[in-house]
Amino acid sequence: MDVLKKSILLVEDSKLAQKMAVMVLKPFGCEIYTADTGAEAIIQFKARIYDLILMDLGLPDIDGYTVTETIRELKEKRHTHTPIVALTANAENEFRENAKKAGMDDFISKPLTVEKAEDLLAKYSAKPTPKLRML
Repeated sequence: MDVLKKSILLVEDSKLAQKMAVMVLKPFGCEIYTADTGAEAIIQFKARIYDLILMDLGLPDIDGYTVTETIRELKEKRHTHTPIVALTANAENEFRENAKKAGMDDFISKPLTVEKAEDLLAKYSAKPTPKLRML
């Protein structure tokens, strides 16, 4: 199987949630970069181009909405659009609406599962997403 790597920035302050998300995404051939804070996410976004950003909303320094707004301002200079997907435990409509207003492309609730990852990668990547076989 020909696997094309997808570059993903995972913005998540919980080390456990980071590890779980990385375990889910790795079998798809993803190259995953992590940021523990909003400030770190902005620095990493400036330094490289990603195929997808998974954004926690409740970060310790800058909330995910503000980080997304900053990234959207920066992308104007770059002339590219990186999909940003809210990844949060808060599934209420208010959070979804705020995510959309901030410039996020989509919203999924935690935890990130294989099925959710497969759907996201297929939806937001021009590169083919390999199907995982469950044994």
